Amino acid sequence: MHCTIYAIKALEAGMDTNFIELEKYHKQIWKGREHAGWSVGYILCKYFDWTAYLIVSEYSEEYKRCMRKFNNEKKYYVWRQPDIPIKAVFDMDKDKLKIDSILKLNEFG
Repeated sequence: MHCTIYAIKALEAGMDTNFIELEKYHKQIWKGREHAGWSVGYILCKYFDWTAYLIVSEYSEEYKRCMRKFNNEKKYYVWRQPDIPIKAVFDMDKDKLKIDSILKLNEFG
């Protein structure tokens, strides 16, 4: 939960007036529910043209499910919520240099 609070505060500081619009979309879609990584990620991709990447370890329990969804639809599955479109998947253990280079190219990581 602390990471979500931190991310929201960073977005609020970095997005200026666009953060008000993000909050408007969040309330419109999810009513009074709290922020979650998937809810904010969905809005940033759909309404603000952000690009999402999935970083997951091939040893995690969700790796096969994530790869199946990515290979079939180029999306990240969120249970009973809208899926998040993703551009690429990186293995947390094998793709550290690629992950670092993407993080360095972008304002938010």
